[in-house]
Amino acid sequence: MNRTTMNRAKFPIFFILYLWPAMCVGGPTFDPAEGPGRLLSRDSIAFAEGNVRRKGYDVNDIDKLRIAATDASNGVRQDALVVLTHRHGQQAIPILMRALNDPWSLVRCTAARMLGVLGNNSGLERMRKDMVELASPEQKGDSSESKDTNGQPKRLFPQSKEQRFYDALEATEVLADFGDSSGYDMAAQAALQNTRGPGRLLAIVVLAKIRKIDEATLKAKGYDPEAVLLQVVESEPAPIVLRRVAECAMSHMKPESQIRILEAIARSPHASKLTSLTRQAIRNSLAHARKQIEQKDTTPQKKE
Repeated sequence: MNRTTMNRAKFPIFFILYLWPAMCVGGPTFDPAEGPGRLLSRDSIAFAEGNVRRKGYDVNDIDKLRIAATDASNGVRQDALVVLTHRHGQQAIPILMRALNDPWSLVRCTAARMLGVLGNNSGLERMRKDMVELASPEQKGDSSESKDTNGQPKRLFPQSKEQRFYDALEATEVLADFGDSSGYDMAAQAALQNTRGPGRLLAIVVLAKIRKIDEATLKAKGYDPEAVLLQVVESEPAPIVLRRVAECAMSHMKPESQIRILEAIARSPHASKLTSLTRQAIRNSLAHARKQIEQKDTTPQKKE
């Protein structure tokens, strides 16, 4: 079953992807430290190239990849953009630009990410548009949603409100990856909802990535993603949510912020529900963060 078929399943595949770590006995399988270039990791490239080759496209031929970027399969189009960026760099930009109008939102997200990796932020405006439109209670019909990249009518399957909101959060994550905090309000609201769905877990990741933006910039806008995450910890009984906050703190935050959040998780009456591996990772990260602060305090400052 390919990803396009799975995306049409009655039980959305993203629920499985996000709930699976909580059902495993072992350690975390999700790495929230992965940034916009994560799709260009060795494993991701190997997967993408394999998927494109299986459809008969030559990954060394940019013209063949250009065709692959308009394939009927959502997954193949997405993977073609990754392969194009990896193998052809700046030459891929015109194809990536066209893919910003793909009928599938995750392909558009991939196009914006790959453009950003190549130093081109022109895809961020499309992400802002997707963030607003996909989060709208009513699905809007526009030309990019009703036609493929060749301008031909394309049959689309209706999306649930939850799927559309999740896709909107995907757009906010792309924005956060490139230092844009436009999705803060949406992510904060979703993170504080009393649910355990994938949208809330993704919102936590988005907030952690926004926390990496310059503090003065965030303060000027009245944004405090760390405070939202602390609020989540203080009221959250579900281990999958506590674990996601811990992962994000360990991956994204400065030592002082790490300590505040990880200590809050350790104090939680629900911390005992976390796996022993996760609790040990929290203890190790706390020790490392405290050591970093000690070293910083004892390091002589250079004179101007």
